[in-house]
Amino acid sequence: MEDSVAYQIDLYMYEGVLEVVLTGTARDKEFEKMMLELDAILEANNAKEVILDIRSFEEHIDSTTIYNFTRKHDFYIHGVKTAVVDLQEKTSFAIALKNAGVSVERFADIDLARKWVTFNPIRDTWLKDT
Repeated sequence: MEDSVAYQIDLYMYEGVLEVVLTGTARDKEFEKMMLELDAILEANNAKEVILDIRSFEEHIDSTTIYNFTRKHDFYIHGVKTAVVDLQEKTSFAIALKNAGVSVERFADIDLARKWVTFNPIRDTWLKDT
């Protein structure tokens, strides 16, 4: 019988960008399993940009754990432009990822996250000139 997990990962595509919604909670080994699963999803989808929506995720992981785990693995997410959408009081996830070398910004509004993650100044300038 397989152990049930307390977290869930749901995937969506919005205008060509992968959006990942994390719900539930993950502690200790569950957190590690979730991060490995998340990274495998990004790699399998050849993600260049991703939005991680953790507003419904019950974050019970200290930032040091997130930082250390992310730094010690050669995660695919290190090369992915990442927008984390969370609640104002839950900023440690995004900050820990950023400190671990992930290209990440934190947003409270998913529409702003979508604009940021798809913004490409070179492409956007070129499109204006044509």
